[in-house]
This record gives sequence, structure tokens and C-alpha cells, in this order.
Amino acid sequence: MIQQSTVNYWSDARQKLEKVNECPETDELIDSMATHAIESPTEEATSALITGLELAIGPLTQKSVSLAIALCVPSGTVDAIDAIVEAFRNAREDRFLGPALLDALFLLGCRDPLARSELSSQLQRIDKHSNQYLVGKAAMLSGRLLQIGLCPELRATLVDFADSPHVEASTDAKFHLACVETNAIVSADNRAGVVEALKKSAVAFQLAASRPDAAAMQQLMQLFLMFCEGSDDEQLTKVASSTQVAFSQWPGYESPNLTFFLDGIEQSIDALNVARAAVREADGWLNMQTGLINLSQALQSLSTCWLGESFLLVQEDVIEIERRIVRPRVGKVLHRAVGRKRLEAVLRECELTNGDCCDVLRNLLDLTGRLETNSLLTSKKTLEQLQLVAEATGRNPEEIISELEIALETGQVAPLVEAMVPQANLLAVHGGGLFGDDPMVHRTACRLLEELRELLTPYSMDCWNRLKSTVASLVSFTHFVRDELPQYCLCKEDNGLGQTASESDLQKDVFRWLRGRFGTQSVYETGPVAGGRTDSGIHFAEVEFPIELKHEFQHVKREHIRENYLHQPSDYASARGRVTFLMILDLRACNAAAHKERVKASKSTNKSDSGRSLYTLNDSFWCESLPVDPDIENAERSVVVIGLVPGNRPKPSSQTTYSQRPKAARKSEKKKKD
Repeated sequence: MIQQSTVNYWSDARQKLEKVNECPETDELIDSMATHAIESPTEEATSALITGLELAIGPLTQKSVSLAIALCVPSGTVDAIDAIVEAFRNAREDRFLGPALLDALFLLGCRDPLARSELSSQLQRIDKHSNQYLVGKAAMLSGRLLQIGLCPELRATLVDFADSPHVEASTDAKFHLACVETNAIVSADNRAGVVEALKKSAVAFQLAASRPDAAAMQQLMQLFLMFCEGSDDEQLTKVASSTQVAFSQWPGYESPNLTFFLDGIEQSIDALNVARAAVREADGWLNMQTGLINLSQALQSLSTCWLGESFLLVQEDVIEIERRIVRPRVGKVLHRAVGRKRLEAVLRECELTNGDCCDVLRNLLDLTGRLETNSLLTSKKTLEQLQLVAEATGRNPEEIISELEIALETGQVAPLVEAMVPQANLLAVHGGGLFGDDPMVHRTACRLLEELRELLTPYSMDCWNRLKSTVASLVSFTHFVRDELPQYCLCKEDNGLGQTASESDLQKDVFRWLRGRFGTQSVYETGPVAGGRTDSGIHFAEVEFPIELKHEFQHVKREHIRENYLHQPSDYASARGRVTFLMILDLRACNAAAHKERVKASKSTNKSDSGRSLYTLNDSFWCESLPVDPDIENAERSVVVIGLVPGNRPKPSSQTTYSQRPKAARKSEKKKKD
């Protein structure tokens, strides 16, 4: 029915056009047709709109109907393209209509290769001495086509427009040439190419700096250049801050396009600041995924700035550029930053244990830094460093330099250096990402592993790597349970098990969690171990980690746990991989002290009950160790990792009480319901 009415509308419109003569009333009919077509695009409108463009008199009518054609007609409709081109030829010297018709042809050209070819031909025919509005529009459209990788022949035309005697048109052309230069940033295939493209882009925007947006882009290019070249963080912060201040004092009228542009610049700087912080902060640089996303978003928002008001027309193209080119490129930058941080962490650890290894690593780091900044000069110091590294690694100097150059390009410096100096592989706490993909889990896991390293050294590297994954998994489990609040962790007032929960509830949940992460390597109630039977555990090929589950109703003070619970898991640790995990379900009555029934009771007796705060995830875990037997020479220490799982808890919302609702409010609410 709707389709039939649409067909009838355009059939009637064509009949009306055939009966009218060229007069002002004709424009009114054509305007209504254009509005209808833009609101409800359909191929049925093609014939009527083409006729309407031929009959239209006023420039506003010609503009609206040409835009309607660009939106409605099927790709490859020669008559439609010819109609717009003919209208442009007749109006090219009109300061308003000429640029407007070019816009319509560009809009059609975004999806129609034939229209795009015709647009390129018309743009190349425009003389730089034509009126400034036509030259400015031609420069803009030439730049847009070049930015999205189309019509490369227009580059020479854009360069010619940059030499226009019209200052504003010339500046526009220079700005769009600078935008085109930015494409080289994401298409460069090596680090040197990225840096060179950033420099050229900054210079190109500087040539158009009389435009405030060009000046803004020039400053942004400088920021990215400083980041790539490893500028001092304090200097980067200063430049970023001054740039943001300049944006806050933007001159002139703020149009929607300008707001869009400024938001993109602001987001770019914010994302760059986050990326810098990710490289600078210990918790941040380990999170490779977050760092990649931040850097990628910075350059993607920059892409948005390049395209301005036409961004929506080519949004999918930009997303594809970001996915296939931008992210891998910035990934190399981040890999280098992470690699250097990892090596510096290993170097600090080596300084405490292995002086010879430390010298080799320091020299490798020095050589890597100079290669990265293209400042590796043949000198006596360089030759001495290379010789020392060559002797320690069994490689010749040329091979070392070649491997380092390849590693820099692929972001694999840290693995290469660690392979060159295997004695540097200590019990490293940090890896290539956040433990549990969560900053809170990561913080707790890192602290526990640092304590374990102190207590266990010396310890097998293979066993240590298994221990890291086990610690991260159990901390992640506790974090998850604290958020999800399963029934065995809820108080009775909130329909939980309260103090009727038991260690078997926790035991089953822990086993399900570990089975999902370690498969059949996770076990349930195994024995005998040191004369006992463990509740759960993980059996790796290299090492076993028993897990003991308990519940506690009175105290969770460390002294109480040490005196009452520590000996059993400590015996298990001594009989297996020197480490046991003790998970305790905390079912103390005080945990439910703030539930709504108790709050209500405290109000009736005029006694306040402020409750207490829930201890943090980091507070939930610590390491304990019984003294070794003094009669056994070189006895190895065993460690128990203790974790508390808060139970008998109220839901957060249950701890809120409301004042009595006023009578007036109750009456009003009742009226609304009625």
C-alpha cells in the first residue's frame, strides 16, 4: 500500500511538471518534490527530479533538487549525472549555486564511480583565478577525495589551487593539502616513515596556520611527533596543556562543524594523554590491549578531524583504515614502550642478584635506545659494548645489530634480549598484560607474587610460571564472587544462606571456576597428601598446588588464622610444590550488621548502628609461612597463600534506609495512580 502510494505520488508529480511552464509557481512544486524525496528517498523519484532540475529557476530550488537527485537516483544513472553537470556549467560563476552543485555531484560521487569521474573532470577545469567561493569549494572537494584514496589526479589540481590569488581560497587549498599529508602517517610501513610523515604534516598545516583549525592540527601533529620521538614526559604534558588552553579560547562563530572538529581534537589529546600514562604507569603499560585501544582511538579521532562535515559519508572507510592500518602501526609504538619497561624491570632485578648479567643487559638497552633514535654511531664505546654483548651471547656484532633492528620494527625487543641473555630470566612478577585483565586483580596478584618471590627463592622457573597463573585465577575468582554475591555469600535477610553456608559451598564454586580455566588439571578432593585429603587443587605437569577450603564464624584476624588453620595447608605445601592456597569463607555475624532488619531494630531503640566497611580485595589476601626446622640444613620454606571470601553479607541496596514519606507526597502519588 505504501509502495503504491509512493509510485502514485511520483507519477502525479511527473504529470504536473509536463503541464506547467517555467514560472515561480513551478519552483514551489519542485521544492515540495525535493523535500519529499529527501525525507523518503526512492528510485521512483528519478525521472521527476531530473525534469525538475531542468525546469527550476531559483538557485535555492536548483540546490535542493540537485541534492535530492544525489540521494535518490540509482548508481550509474547517466541522465541524472548529465543534468547536474549541465546545471553546474550554466551556474559555475554564481558564487552560491556553483559550489552548491559541486556539493551535490560530490555526494553522488561518493557512491557512483561515473559521477566521481565527472566531478574530477569538472574540478580539473576550474581555474585558480575563478571566484574565490568556487575555488575554495573545489579545493575542499579535491582534498576530500584524495583523503579517502580516490582521484589521485586531483593532487596537482589542489597544488595549483594553493597558488590562487584569492588568499582565503589559497589557504583552504593548503589546509586540505596538509590533511592529505596526514594519510602518509597511517600508510607508512616503518617507524622512520611515521616520523617523517608527522614532520611533513606539521609543516603543511603550519603553511595554512592563518586558519585556526590548521593551527590546531599543526599542534596536534607536533604532539604525536613528540610522543613517537620519546620526548620527556614533562615537556609533553606542558605542550598538551598549552594546546588545550588554546582550544578553549577558540575565535569566531561556533558552528556544529566546528564543535565536531574541536571535540575530535580534544579527544585526540585526551587519548594521547591516557596512552602516555599507560606507558608511564606500572599498572598501565602492562595492559597491552587498553594501550592499543587508547592509541588507536587517538588516531581514529584524528581521522574524524580530517574529514570534518563529510565524515558520515565515509565513516566505514575510516573504520577500515583504523582497523587494518592504524592499530597495527600504533601497536609497534606500544610494543617498544612495553618492551623497554620489561627490560628495565629485569635489569633492576638483575642488579640485586647477577652483576655480569646486569652489564650485558645494560649495554643491550643502550644499543637498542640508540638504534631506535637513529643515533647509533661507530665509536670506541659502541665497539666495546658490542664486543661485550657478543662474548656473552655467542653472536657476532653484525648479527646483534641486525636482530635488534628487526626486533624494533616488529615490537619484539624484550623477547629477543631475554633470549640473548637467558640468565636474566629471574622469577619475574610482571608479564605482558594485566593479571585477570583487571587492574584490581592485577594489583593484588602482583603484591602476592612479590611476597612469594621473597619467600620461595630459589624456585623453578617453570613452577613459578604455573604459580603466577594460579594466583591470578584465585584472586580473579574472589573478585568475581564479591561482585556477583552468590547465595552462599548472602545473609538470610536477603534470601541467602547466611551462617548456614559451609565450606562445601565455596569448595564447589572454586572447583567450577578452576575447571573452566584449567580444564582437567583442576581436581576435587584428592589424597593422600601428607596423610590428609585436599579439598581441591591444580595438578600441572611441573607442579601441584593443593587448595584447602574452610569457613570461619568468629575471627579472621591473622593471628587467629595462623594459630588455628595454618598447620594443615603448610604440611600439604611441604609435600608438594612448596605452596598451598587456603580459602576461607568469612561468615561472621558482624558481616550482616547493616541489613535492613537490624537497621530497623536499631531505629526503634534509638541506637545508631553505623556498621563497618567491607575490606578490599587487596586486604583479602596475604602470605603466611611457618618457621623451617632449625635442625635441617638448608631446609626450604613452604608458603600458604590465604584468601578471604566475604560471606553472610547484605546486598548493598539493603543497607539503605529512607526517611518516612510526607503525607502530601503520599496523597500526590495516590492521585497519580488513580
